[in-house]
Amino acid sequence: MRTKYFIRAAFYYGNYDHLSRPPTFNLEFDGNKWTTVAYRYNYGAGSDQDLENWIIGFPVDEYNRVWKPFNPPGTNAVKSDVFGFDSTSVNLPPNIAIILAIEANNPLDAIELSFPLNKASNRNYVAAYFTEISDLVNDSRFIDFYHDDTHMGTLPPEYGKCTGVWAIIQSTDNLNIQLRQNASSALPPVISAIEVYTASDPLITSTSQDDSK
Repeated sequence: MRTKYFIRAAFYYGNYDHLSRPPTFNLEFDGNKWTTVAYRYNYGAGSDQDLENWIIGFPVDEYNRVWKPFNPPGTNAVKSDVFGFDSTSVNLPPNIAIILAIEANNPLDAIELSFPLNKASNRNYVAAYFTEISDLVNDSRFIDFYHDDTHMGTLPPEYGKCTGVWAIIQSTDNLNIQLRQNASSALPPVISAIEVYTASDPLITSTSQDDSK
């Protein structure tokens, strides 16, 4: 008789070491690696007095994804003045995860996002979410998306909308994402949220004493 289980594990990194570097570790079943813990961050959260250190989950996210607040060094927490969006992007992130965001301290500064991984070679699914935090009149914002200095594309975040981009990225050791100001942009890069998933190796069915009976 085979039994199926739905298993969800939750972990919280409280920045106890003041390094803003959440640990990466494996989960195993019967000695077989199941997965590497994925990252899902709500940038800018933790700066709003009413939402300080708030981890978003169900029912705010109808898919019961968990979004952790995180503000990397060299960024300012910002907040959109729009509380609902005309359209959403791929994967339908919750509005509150998009409203709160981070912006590079200076226009020429890049937003550096590093995700430590413990395999020499990793296949990652990355989804990043953006919005323009105010209704621009004379300024413009274009963001260049890089992985390890490889240009992946350019996007203009839109006011009142959530713009999502996704990519399948092969990485070694760490997954490094950079958001840079495009040459046509007058404003620094900004990001609201990101999801990172790493593919695991196939599970090997463990043996049981009952199998020989």
